[in-house]
Amino acid sequence: MTNISVCPKCRETFMTRSGMFTNCPNCGIALFPLGVSAEEWEKLLPEQKASLADGLLSRISAHPISSGNDPAAVQKPTLNTADELRKDTAVRELRSISNSIQSIAADHHYMKTVLKVVVTLLLITIIAPIVFILILLSLGYRFAF
Repeated sequence: MTNISVCPKCRETFMTRSGMFTNCPNCGIALFPLGVSAEEWEKLLPEQKASLADGLLSRISAHPISSGNDPAAVQKPTLNTADELRKDTAVRELRSISNSIQSIAADHHYMKTVLKVVVTLLLITIIAPIVFILILLSLGYRFAF
């Protein structure tokens, strides 16, 4: 997914890939994601675009870390609530999938153990008597049915 990011120095906006932080091609400073997809960005009026970018940039410039002149001091913004919710949801889904895989693996191991026990019991209850009868027959023992 393509998102829109803004440079805090030259104030230009750029399309960036979701989840990837890049640097401004003009200034080399880390870009800040606006939290808007490229599709949503295209639907906005120029005034709305400027307002969105200015709002984020004003919050960045008010932050104590970015108040210096050192471009390296500018840090990426923290996740907004929607991003945190998406991240938490993804983590929960991954944990759920992991637990399901562990459960399936445990069930598989249990089923293999049960199968071994069943096969062993079949050998003891069916094959052992047949072998015993064959041994008796080979020794000349006659059965009366």
